[in-house]
Amino acid sequence: MPSGIEGVTEAGPQCPVVTPGAACASKPVSATVAALDATGREVARFTSGPDGMFRIALPPGTYTLTEVVSVAGSPPSLKPTRISVPPDEFVRVALLFDTGIR
Repeated sequence: MPSGIEGVTEAGPQCPVVTPGAACASKPVSATVAALDATGREVARFTSGPDGMFRIALPPGTYTLTEVVSVAGSPPSLKPTRISVPPDEFVRVALLFDTGIR
């Protein structure tokens, strides 16, 4: 049985001032993400769909997910996210890209 990660990429916040109860949810975003192994070597790359959904097979192990951009630090940006993939399982993850809106 294969293993890997699946989930959604979202960008937020979407409003300049977010208050409790405000209708300003994150929105799905198509993004390219690299999976790096423990040594920092890129072992896979994927692009989420327009709905933000993705699924990629990866061998069991620990990975760091980082954004792939043409200009580093340009919004929306993803903080490196560490994920452990167990054998024979797909781990579900939501990757939140910061829009920089404050």
